[in-house]
Amino acid sequence: MTQLAKAERLFTQHKERLAGRSGAAGDLRGTVSGFDDQTGMNAYIPRYNESSPRTQEELLTDFLVNEFSSKNIQPARIFSMADQRRTESVKFSVILDAMLKMMPHFTRDFVD
Repeated sequence: MTQLAKAERLFTQHKERLAGRSGAAGDLRGTVSGFDDQTGMNAYIPRYNESSPRTQEELLTDFLVNEFSSKNIQPARIFSMADQRRTESVKFSVILDAMLKMMPHFTRDFVD
């Protein structure tokens, strides 16, 4: 498959996820109707918006660990992808970009 065809396919999938038409389980959480609290991070992590900052941190950490574990990905692998110059320090935005490459079912909206 050529790079252009792959990019077009990924872009189409991205647009479908944003429109809520993808069938992936991660997207299903954000598109379930009938719940008023399914906005923002509550779409991914139940009770996130109404939690305290400390609890939000714990909920997000648990969610990411479970997602990485389900895909058999070590978080250190994402850091090593981001640290291309092997400087042992990386901007957080670069880590997020590397995470999007390794976890394509995360939407840009989720990462933002």
